[in-house]
Amino acid sequence: MSDDGFDSDDDNVTSSQMDLLFVLDVTGSMQPYIDQARDEILQMAIDVKLDGGFDDDDDLRFGLIVFRDHPPQDTSLLTQTYGFFTDIDTLRGHLASLTATGGGDIPEAQADALERALFAGWRSDVSKTAVLVTDSPPHGVSPGVNDGFPTGCPLLIDPLQIADRMAGQGIILNIMPCEPNFSSYTGAYDFYQGLIDRTDGDFLAMADPAPMRAAVTGLAFKALDTDRYAARYKRSITHHAFTRKRPTADIVARLHGHLSAKGAHHHDVSVPVYVPHEGGARDARVWATARSLKEAKAKVSQPAGSRLKSAYAHGGVYPVTSGKVPITRDHVHRIVSKVVKQAPETKAATHSNANKLLRQHHK
Repeated sequence: MSDDGFDSDDDNVTSSQMDLLFVLDVTGSMQPYIDQARDEILQMAIDVKLDGGFDDDDDLRFGLIVFRDHPPQDTSLLTQTYGFFTDIDTLRGHLASLTATGGGDIPEAQADALERALFAGWRSDVSKTAVLVTDSPPHGVSPGVNDGFPTGCPLLIDPLQIADRMAGQGIILNIMPCEPNFSSYTGAYDFYQGLIDRTDGDFLAMADPAPMRAAVTGLAFKALDTDRYAARYKRSITHHAFTRKRPTADIVARLHGHLSAKGAHHHDVSVPVYVPHEGGARDARVWATARSLKEAKAKVSQPAGSRLKSAYAHGGVYPVTSGKVPITRDHVHRIVSKVVKQAPETKAATHSNANKLLRQHHK
């Protein structure tokens, strides 16, 4: 092993393959986002294939799950899984058949849709990323809204636990909240920030569907880079984490120094339309680390107030920044986190012990 304790295992890097799953809210005002996905899914596929290093037609698959709500809030549809496709025209046909309607109360069946996403038919040993597009929180999260199931999903599906199982399978969950309505729901932003932290995903807001293509392709490229680095440094990371028992923060600092010295770059994507909120950040950490929805709800303060910058509070086309940048500690944390969460040592442990290394990053 090198002097800094990290060796690149280039033989462990396979050709690029990816499963990318859309999880679409098809209630109320979501029709413009459905239409945008339908109109641009082909170009998204072309963009990702051209720049993602894919060799064969079946290296990239797109999938689709849609959801509304539980009865009696909505009796037309709970969830529907369409599977994964290499034939983009088939997926476009399914998107064209969708109509946004119904939903009943404010929260929807996001928890049910995420459970469906967990069992969507992912391939092993490929990059796996899911994009949840919605304008509302799930049941049991946002106080003060019209919620037909205020204690959570009536089928007792816990979205926090589902996210942990996604992370264990290497699935990155990203959230694309539809603003500005989304920010009017107390606690929704902080909840989803915590949820994506459990899978090392991203939070890219849209107030107009026009930037969807740039956002989705950016998420794909970022996931590919994370997985490539994770594959290269898997043996070194597991050695430091489980043999030498180093804290995650220490591993991240060491690996970041190693990669920075090599001039490493990593794709990044962001939509910088939110302002920091101290109380909200505390709640996000609770949502990120709690063992269950019930436990988290007993601890969060759920401070009111929109997290949107004033310039974006009334909608418009939000700016998407996407491209290669010098690798950051956040990128490296995601790489280390992904390796640790999928390690056999982690999967064999209890929830609290399994996440001990990772939780140190939040202290």
